[in-house]
Amino acid sequence: MPLFAALDRLKADLDALRPLAPEQEQRVLQKFL
Repeated sequence: MPLFAALDRLKADLDALRPLAPEQEQRVLQKFL
């Protein structure tokens, strides 16, 4: 389960930065592909 804990932490970090500009959001999403 450590993977899910890491994902939850990254999601929380991302949510803290919202709202993202569309180009910033695309850059973040590219890192997951």
